[in-house]
Amino acid sequence: MKNIRTILLALAVAVGLTASLAANQVKLNVAM
Repeated sequence: MKNIRTILLALAVAVGLTASLAANQVKLNVAM
């Protein structure tokens, strides 16, 4: 069960990083 929690945590971190990267891309596009 601990493995499932670790996997979910890793997924949450990956989604957060992807969201922040997407937000940065949008900011760059708006700036241009």
